[in-house]
Amino acid sequence: MSVRRVTAILACTVFLMIGACGTDMSNQNSEPAASSRTEQAGSPADTQSSAGSLNARQIRILRDEHMPTDESALSDYQKKTVAAIEEILVHAEQKYETSFSYAGYETLGGGEKGAVIAYPTAGSRASDCFRIERRLENGEWAYTDNYMTVAARALYQTYLADGLKALNPDARFTVISLLDKTDFDTVPADPNGLKGRVTATTAVFVSPDSVSEEAFGRLVADFRAWVNAEPAKGVYHMILLRQDDTAAITAANYEDYLHDTRYSKREKIYVN
Repeated sequence: MSVRRVTAILACTVFLMIGACGTDMSNQNSEPAASSRTEQAGSPADTQSSAGSLNARQIRILRDEHMPTDESALSDYQKKTVAAIEEILVHAEQKYETSFSYAGYETLGGGEKGAVIAYPTAGSRASDCFRIERRLENGEWAYTDNYMTVAARALYQTYLADGLKALNPDARFTVISLLDKTDFDTVPADPNGLKGRVTATTAVFVSPDSVSEEAFGRLVADFRAWVNAEPAKGVYHMILLRQDDTAAITAANYEDYLHDTRYSKREKIYVN
């Protein structure tokens, strides 16, 4: 089952924002060849829906995929897959005590691995997707996920904004970040708990009404020194807008402000 991901490319740079996530289960209407499946107990190939019935979320998934919601109309493989998706989502919900919604599924390793693309039900499918992978280890399921790259994003943006404000209290700006890696399983209680523990790609949109081009140059230099000292690893795109659109910029529309007609200066900072 393939997963379609729409990624936003930050003006031909390495800045990528996960966008609308989706999948296509409809191309799995028939059983795969035996050589591509595992028959090991507990694997997705042997997992059935609880009590042989579909729950409300599984029915929504099937509807989203334009597939039958009558279980009797599904192939065995489809039944087992939708059951595996539910089990993976439930595991993540129990781990984080948060409700998640389905955005896509990947079959990996002939059934011994599977990955669900999900997003917080209270969040946005367009910008909050993350990956939950399940694999067999010594006959038992093991799970990994990168939910913290979504859960810690708002705090990380606050952390960077606080650093920028300390450097220039008069500056107005909007920070948009994509977290690539974290080294924690629980979001720290305050922004200082993120120091040196995140790798991200960030765009900082600065209002021209709050800083001049000369002041912007100083802010870039000071911010470069600050992120290296923290360290706050990743790539930073510092953008001085042509007009003050900072209040209007969001994770959903920031691409509109990346064209060179929207900014007068742009600088890049790398922190390894």
